[in-house]
Amino acid sequence: MAGSLLLMDKVRLRSLRPSDYCAFSSYPKSLKSFSCPQPHLESIFTKKLHLKRIIFSGQSICCYRLKPLYACSSEDAQPINQESVHVRGKGLEQWDSLTAKFAGAANVPFLLLQLPQIVLNTRNLLAGNKSALLAVPWLVMWSTFVPYIPNTVFPGLIAFVTAVLAVLTARMGKHSEKGIKILGILSGWTATLLFMWMPVAQLWTNLLNPEYIKGLSAVTMLLAMVGNGLLIPRALFIRDLMWFTGSTWACVFYGWGNLVCLYCFNSISREFFLASTLAFIAWIGMTFWRDAQVHDHGSPLTSLKELLFGR
Repeated sequence: MAGSLLLMDKVRLRSLRPSDYCAFSSYPKSLKSFSCPQPHLESIFTKKLHLKRIIFSGQSICCYRLKPLYACSSEDAQPINQESVHVRGKGLEQWDSLTAKFAGAANVPFLLLQLPQIVLNTRNLLAGNKSALLAVPWLVMWSTFVPYIPNTVFPGLIAFVTAVLAVLTARMGKHSEKGIKILGILSGWTATLLFMWMPVAQLWTNLLNPEYIKGLSAVTMLLAMVGNGLLIPRALFIRDLMWFTGSTWACVFYGWGNLVCLYCFNSISREFFLASTLAFIAWIGMTFWRDAQVHDHGSPLTSLKELLFGR
């Protein structure tokens, strides 16, 4: 995408070796030492050097702003091109690196996620309080609302057979390329929606059986909020709507939502709840503010608009 802005002519530079041309890198060559086999390439590099002077002189480069990526699926989401990073400056490059590190750091709370719950379950078992184990709903989507809906495996069976048939027909070449892509998007969103159902089942259990809520680990809920919260900046930065939706939902409903239940039923202190709530709000605000800043947007809502609708 950046190449289409910097190269005013439709020339394929990939046929040239990196040692044959000067871009925005620190090659120790000057324009004089560059041997140009085609005359119109000289004008290309002259425009590049002119753009470089604009950057270092601090002039406005609004006309070189790239169009953000709109991603309905994770397949379409890509990091910012390195050339566009140089065009926009070090701020975008640093935020790109930070969001990637945040996403990598999310592995730590996810690895430790179930450990506090296991410790709490062990303590309840040793104390003879077996009913506290019912605080965690070991349920699937359909069985969450039993007995309010029929207790049957029929919906799960239909979903399983449909998925198997879709995979088999795709392997047999019965679908077009567009159909396979649509199938992949539907599969990705289905997995995301199933993941998003986890907090619904937990919150439903909390409301139906508030006496069991003391068997729910507040530290596990906090780790869930932290882990998913660390993924939000990266998902927003690369404009991955699927990733952003799943992480934000889990952060709000599975992490913070269960902390609200624990606080309402006097299972955690007021200080613990307020500290986690304020930290969560501050993190989300910082994420949108920083993303808008590095993309030179006037409002943080512009980043959200680009994520949802593109530009």
